[in-house]
Parts: sequence; structure tokens; C-alpha cells
Amino acid sequence: MEPTNHLATRSRLHGYLDGIGALLTDKRQRASFALYAAGLLNEGERKSMEPLAARASGDPESCSAVHHRLIHLMPVLPTKLRP
Repeated sequence: MEPTNHLATRSRLHGYLDGIGALLTDKRQRASFALYAAGLLNEGERKSMEPLAARASGDPESCSAVHHRLIHLMPVLPTKLRP
């Protein structure tokens, strides 16, 4: 892939994620979405909530709290973002 294509792809991804972030009116929702999106895009075999929370927290004691934030993000997403 040419560097210009990589930069264009990166720019499109940032625009897409920023657009979703703009629809989330609560800063806690935006923070949880950022964790979720980073977890999907980062290395890691499993992309379900528990492994994402474990990787995001980096600390076994805070893993449960991060998992809780992630699972409660989905029901509060604006209708426009729901599958």
C-alpha cells in the first residue's frame, strides 16, 4: 500500500469515528466508545467485550469496571448507530 493511500485511509477512519463521537452527547459515552473502537482496531484474537475490557484496563482489578462500561454502551447508543 502506498503511503498516500495509508494516510487517506487513516483520515477516512478518523472522520468516521469522529462522526460517531459527535452523535454521542455524553462524555462518558464517548469515552466508552473510544475504548470499544480501540479494542476492535487493536491487536487481539478475540473481539468480544470481556477480552476488550481486559486489554483496555491492563489491570485485573479494574477489568470488571471497564467491562461494565462497555456492555452498557450499546443500549444507550443513538438509534442511528444501532445495527
